[in-house]
Amino acid sequence: MKPGTPIPFQKAVNGNLENALRQHKGRTQADIKYNGQRTEVHIMPGQGPCFFSKNFVELNPRCFPELLPDLERYRIATIFDAEIVGTAGGAEGLVAIQRRPKKNPDHAKVAEYPIQLRVFDVLYYGQSMLDASLDERRGLLEKIVVGKNVLAAESRHISTQQDLVAFYMDVVHTRKEEGLVAKDRTAPYLAGKESKTWLKLKEFETLDLVVGGVYNNPFNAVLLCAYNDATGTYETVVKVGVTGELQQEIATSIGSQLTNSPPPNIVFNPKLQKKTYQRKIPTAYVNPDKSIVVTVKAQDISYNDNWHSCGGLDKAYSLLIPVITHIREPTDKGPRDATRPAQIAELFAAQHF
Repeated sequence: MKPGTPIPFQKAVNGNLENALRQHKGRTQADIKYNGQRTEVHIMPGQGPCFFSKNFVELNPRCFPELLPDLERYRIATIFDAEIVGTAGGAEGLVAIQRRPKKNPDHAKVAEYPIQLRVFDVLYYGQSMLDASLDERRGLLEKIVVGKNVLAAESRHISTQQDLVAFYMDVVHTRKEEGLVAKDRTAPYLAGKESKTWLKLKEFETLDLVVGGVYNNPFNAVLLCAYNDATGTYETVVKVGVTGELQQEIATSIGSQLTNSPPPNIVFNPKLQKKTYQRKIPTAYVNPDKSIVVTVKAQDISYNDNWHSCGGLDKAYSLLIPVITHIREPTDKGPRDATRPAQIAELFAAQHF
């Protein structure tokens, strides 16, 4: 590896507050997951810094003039894993990142939307640091990252569940940041890999979706849909398993409505006809207008090439690690009051900008 050639980022896997400390043997480093743009910064003395996005797209350094003085003072070749964030922090800071150009400088917007660079890892400092433990890399980071607009990302060493929950609540509910990333303090940097050495801890997204189909007989999973108020149709979002009392409650509510024919008001992706997705075709269907709404909590929202129709047929929105929490009362929320595809798109954009 050498500065100037981007390194694949290590990726965090979804975790939760209950298992993070156990996964890391009772000692973890909790980093703030900022509402910003993850960036790899390469510093080559005498040449100026380079900025690379997650997809290895090189950003124009002149778009970030407030960061350059701090970065240009380094005299040793360096690579940082960092986040460009708005100085305001939280949702307001995210707006700054969204409105700042990345290709062509705009001096008016530089003044209107100030930013900082929050550094959370050192990948190279005169030599590769990938094999060093996180504790070693963090120790080095705290010695070398000093500046006005280039700062060490805030993190804490945590060894109790109480402290982890308190820090999480402060970051998410008070500061309005995205969440935490809990990191194994003994682990190396695993470039290009997903690993439980980094656990993403963030708020679950909550959506209200309509049951449009069931799987197996007796059924043990349901197909959930979002209501598109612009077309008057329902778009498929996710298949979710159900058991126990919840399964019985759903069966009681829609059992008499089940049919073998797909309702014309559900938009199905033609990819379901491919052999790859045959098992995703429901065993029976229910007309969404006569169905029920369930509340779903999901760890994350995805947007990729899949078999759903929410937001499009080439690529569609779906949910990661979905769990149905309860059935909504019809008097409280009916099928046409369900979460819209446009709302899901907004949630995804807020998470993944």
